[in-house]
Amino acid sequence: MRGLSGQDVIAVLEATTREELLQMVAHAGFLKNTRLIVLLPDERAETFAFAHRLRPRYVSTPGENVQSLIAVFRRLLAKSRQAEDRDARPPYHGAPARVERNGGNGEFTDQQQGR
Repeated sequence: MRGLSGQDVIAVLEATTREELLQMVAHAGFLKNTRLIVLLPDERAETFAFAHRLRPRYVSTPGENVQSLIAVFRRLLAKSRQAEDRDARPPYHGAPARVERNGGNGEFTDQQQGR
């Protein structure tokens, strides 16, 4: 899943019931390339197990400090922006051409020049 402008998607999913979480897990294929933060309906071990099938970056429980959630979201956003900046840079073309030995006759050919 990509954003409208081709950027990475960060999603916050809140399951208010265990059934909602199971529905999310059933549709996990649509969320495969999405950075997820999942808000759980309870703190039971099996609920955590189901949530981890979504491969979230962060799992929050009821009553957890909202500031922790905000901090995680900000970190994910910062990493996404760094990746965008890195992808926007032009590739480095200053590397020398690859040179290979030509068929065992002791001569070398320059692959870039086709010699």
